[in-house]
Amino acid sequence: MFKASPVGAAFNYKEAYRNLPKSSLKGIKLLFIDDDYVNYIYFHEMLKPSGVIVERAISLPEAVYKLKTSFDIRIAIISLTDINNSNQDIIRSVKGMFPELPILTITDRQYTLKQDYFTAGCDSYINRHTDFDQLVNTIEDLLEEKSIAG
Repeated sequence: MFKASPVGAAFNYKEAYRNLPKSSLKGIKLLFIDDDYVNYIYFHEMLKPSGVIVERAISLPEAVYKLKTSFDIRIAIISLTDINNSNQDIIRSVKGMFPELPILTITDRQYTLKQDYFTAGCDSYINRHTDFDQLVNTIEDLLEEKSIAG
């Protein structure tokens, strides 16, 4: 267990995550699609102890370019702040061009809108207010499902 930092002190990720169990994600490359830099940094730091390699795209054209030119991306994580047609279009477009690529959607929207993400083509959904274990387990489960189905 780690000690709480004084108010205003920087959060020490190494201390907070040093006793986490090892994951099977070491060396796996994922594409994190999000135009919010702070959100990207948060999830990048959260995933760091797992050994996963995080590549970032801030738009659909950039995501498509990276997926077409980087053949070792194994999963896409789309972090959505709004549920609107453009967000569903991003999911639909990525899934349409790369049907075998697992897509995990991260959002803070209410549970009742979850079906919209699945209809658009995402393979799994996780709430933005998650923890390390839940995030890593969801990614591992998606990769396992795709390897069994493929």
